[in-house]
Formats: sequence, structure tokens, C-alpha cells
Amino acid sequence: MAECKFNKVLVANRGEIAIRVFRACYDLGLLTVAMYSNEDTYALFRTKADEAYLVGEKKSPLGAYLDIPGIIGLAKRRGVTAIHPGYGFLSENADFARACEDNGILFVGPSSDVLAKMGDKLSAKEIAVQCGVPIIPGCTEPLRDADDALEKAVSFGFPVILKAAAGGGGRGMRRCDRPEEVKTAYELVHSEAEKSFGCGDIFMEKYLVEPKHIEVQILADQYGNVYHLGERDCSLQRRYQKVVEFAPAWSVPEETVEALRRDAVKIAKSVHYVSAGTVEFLVDKSGNYYFIEMNPRIQVEHTVTEMVTGVDIVRAQLLIAAGYPLSCPEIGLTKQEDVHFDGYAIQCRVTTEDPSNNFAPDNGKVTAYHSPGGFGVRLDGGNVGVGTVISPYYDSLLVKVTSWDRSFPAVCRRAFRGSLAAIDAVRPQPIAQRQGQNIQDQQPHLQKAGNTQQSAGEGAFQRHRLAANAEDLPQLRQQRMGDGLGLAIANGCLCRVLPVKGDGQLQPLDQQAPPQRAEKREPQPDKRPEILEPPTGPMRRCHSRLFARLFLLGSAALRFLLPPGLFRLCRQDLQPHRAQAQGDLRAAFVKGDIRPHR
Repeated sequence: MAECKFNKVLVANRGEIAIRVFRACYDLGLLTVAMYSNEDTYALFRTKADEAYLVGEKKSPLGAYLDIPGIIGLAKRRGVTAIHPGYGFLSENADFARACEDNGILFVGPSSDVLAKMGDKLSAKEIAVQCGVPIIPGCTEPLRDADDALEKAVSFGFPVILKAAAGGGGRGMRRCDRPEEVKTAYELVHSEAEKSFGCGDIFMEKYLVEPKHIEVQILADQYGNVYHLGERDCSLQRRYQKVVEFAPAWSVPEETVEALRRDAVKIAKSVHYVSAGTVEFLVDKSGNYYFIEMNPRIQVEHTVTEMVTGVDIVRAQLLIAAGYPLSCPEIGLTKQEDVHFDGYAIQCRVTTEDPSNNFAPDNGKVTAYHSPGGFGVRLDGGNVGVGTVISPYYDSLLVKVTSWDRSFPAVCRRAFRGSLAAIDAVRPQPIAQRQGQNIQDQQPHLQKAGNTQQSAGEGAFQRHRLAANAEDLPQLRQQRMGDGLGLAIANGCLCRVLPVKGDGQLQPLDQQAPPQRAEKREPQPDKRPEILEPPTGPMRRCHSRLFARLFLLGSAALRFLLPPGLFRLCRQDLQPHRAQAQGDLRAAFVKGDIRPHR
């Protein structure tokens, strides 16, 4: 392989996607740098990089990952030559891409000009119209205020949907069915858009009832080659956020699928798109399709496309950014016909959510973790492991379970097996005094996707909003945990976490409510062992030399026992003590207490 234009990559993100990019960089022999907020000081992802540094020290949990000057400054200080934005945060921010370009740092993604066009949903709709691709009736410019939103909603006819122009991932979206809902929804979307994306622009569209949500994955290099990697069905959603995705999209007629693929490539070519991207459409009951947006970044659900095509999309992003064509051996796409589809894949997102509390995210400490596996099951994690603290400040995604098999019914069965991972607490306690509560999972919704192909070959599987509360979930599978618990529902997985206080900090065990006892116990006598006096004189010098030798031996052994990233963190903490131990040994040599071996 030819030498890349860059050799050190900073991932301006956290969690699962940061680890995913680190792995791709490792495969290409690139050095990796992680950045983390104060709240992520002990997060798992930072130990997977060659280097890790704090960013946004005095900013909010979200503000740290949106701090463009701070991120650029960190990259320049540490000799970073490329930045991968992941998904969310600044991944669609044209100002961030422009800041990278102005400072001589390669942005792994499209150029700032293309991001400005396609990252903004209103601009992207105008480009789709110019390409002759149908769009949903709606605004062509941002709404001025809540009154303007109400006026346009009445003119379009209800239902309508408000969307953040710079949004993504299901955030910044509200459906309105009546006039009195519009102004409140406008304020909520505006606030969420500013906090999540740094841009408060909002637009409005006519809401399509029960459509299918189909998206086409594309790859484009710097030499004008644009190929699609097939499509994904993302119709199973909750609060407009995808929870189950599968590929290929058998629920749509073949002629419609071919039209979607052609239009996706047409839109990408019209703006000279470079890198990986996703063009999204809605398909109504009559088979009509409409362009809704383009995501100029990697998607959470890219794994299902990787499973059925065999193309490493993240590695392709890095190679394309380094100037490689799609025809290079590492990507291997000389023409569209080189993309082959093999079998079916389903992705389930494992999250910490409570179905009895309107699927609100739970948080706490994971004390035991049991992961699935086996042939055809892929795990992409980044926020879960023994000892992991699930933070209340970020997305509730823990791990993605992607399953593959030759047929769709078979992959559904494999996804059931793969989604039985559980996170159990050693000492489960109620977070909100939910005593003896049943845990119900969301496997019935995956079952719905599996049964649809068998019962309705014409594709009756529409975009489905999951139940808003636990009572609406079919009770196909329950498990009684008893004694109360801090419960976290993971789409297909059962979780328990230790309780937390209202400020999001872990509650010490001695402050938790004690278990009920059958009878009052008498206080036990104090049986603490005697505290030995510290040694003095020659014995103290002997203890000091022994400690120094053991410490130096142990710190050297850490290099072979720990992953490189974690070893670097430990070495930074142990360095002062190591220096002191070396000083003790030198002093012993000078005094003659220790003689060198002959």
C-alpha cells in the first residue's frame, strides 16, 4: 500500500464510533488520538487510542465535544494530521470542516462547501429538486418564529413535522397533529437543535403517515467515481430515532429500489461528493418515494451494509481521504457491478432505557457484563464493560448487535439469540423505588419485522413507532428480578445497573436503603486487627529497598499485561512513584546496603 498523506488521526467523538474508527486506523497502521470530556475521564473508549487528551475542561458535557477552537488547538499541539468526526456532534458542521482546512488538518469526510450544501436539510432539498428527485411538500427556508410555524402548518394541513435543519439521529423532530401543538413544539425543537447541533434553524414538512424509511449507502472518491452499496430499511423507529435496521430492503419493490439507488448516486454526483454518505428517502403506501435528507457522514447503522457487502466503510473513508481511488486493492471497487450482496443483516441497538418510564435512559455502574457471540454475530461496543459508569449526559447507546444469515427469517432468529446479552448488577437496588418490577424486552418488535416478510410479501412493513410505555409491549418474554432494581432496557437485552443520585453521581453503597431484615440484630463487637507499628532503623531501610525493587519490577510487568493505551495512562500516574523508588535504590547503593551482583 502506498504511503498515506497522514499518519496520526484524532477522532472528534466518543463511545462506540470512536472505537470503530480506532480499529480501522489500526488496520491501516495509523496512530490514533482520543479526546474526552471531564465526564468521560474513565470512559472505555479513551483507553483504545494511542494517546488521549482532555478537551473542553470548563465546558458542559456536550459543549466539550462541540468546542471547535479547543479541538483544533489540541490537534495542532499533538501533531495530528487528520480528524475523523464520527457521527453526531460536529460531523455535519461545515464550520468545523472549514477550520480543519484552514489549519492544514485533513477532515475525513466531504469538503466544507459540500457539508454546507448537504449538511443543511433545506439546502439539500433544493439540490434534490434540481436533480429531478421528488421531495416532501414543505418549507424552502428556515421558519422565522413560532407564529410563522403555525401559519405554515395551517397552510400545509395537518399532520406536519418540525425538523432541525442541521439535525440527525432522530433529534430535533416533533410531529404536530393540531394547531395548539405547533408553538410548543417549535420551542422544544429550537432548543434541542441549538444544544445538540449548535444551529437553531428549523423547517417544516408535511407528515407522511406510515411510510417506509429507506436509505442508500454511497461511496465516492476524489476522481468522480460514485457507487452505491445498496440500501437499508430503517422503518422501525422510536421518537424518530432508528432502533432496528436491516439490509437489503426487501420490503420495497425491486423497481422502486433501483430508482432510489439511481437517484442517490445522481444527487451525490451533482455536488461532487467525496467520502461515505447516506441518501435517505420515504416511500408511501402507494409506492411513491420522496427525498428527505443526505447524511454526509458515517451512519450508526453502517454495520449492516458492511455485513452484506463485505466493504469496510470506515476504512474506505480513511483511504479516500488519503487520496486513494475506489479501485485501490484495499477497497476493490472498479465499477458498480463489483458490489455484491450476500445474505441479510439486522442491527439492534442495545441501550439503557426504562420502558416503564417512557423509555427514559437509565444510568449507573455496570458490575457484570455477559456479551453474545458466535458465527454471524458482530458486536460494536464502546460504552459497556465491567466497572463502566453509564453517564446520564450522553446517548444511551451501549453496544450494537449486528447479525447475518443467508435468509431473512434465519437472520431474525440469529438476532434473537444475539440480543440476549445481559448486564447484571452485583447488588441491584431500585432507582425510583420500582420494587419487584418485571423486565420486558423489545424482541416482539424484531419479531414483527421477521413475520412481515412471511405474511406480506408485497412489503407491508411501514415505519413503526415503538410503544411509548411498557404496558403496550406484548408480553412474550418476561423475567422476574425481585428485590427491586435499577433497570435498563436494551433493545432485546436485559440490563440492571447500580442506583445513582439525582445529580448523576453513583450513590455510595453505605448510603443505599438497607435490605429488610426479619429481626433486629445486636451490634457486633469491634474485631478490627491490631495496627502494627511501622518498622524503624535497619528494618525500615530493608522494607524500603524491598518495596523499591518490587515496585520497579511490577511497573515493568504492566507493559506486558495491559493494552498500550491503558498502559500509557498508568505510566503517567506511576511515574512520580517510580522515580522515588529509583532514588531509594541509588541511596542504598551509595550507603553500601546493596551490592551489585557479580
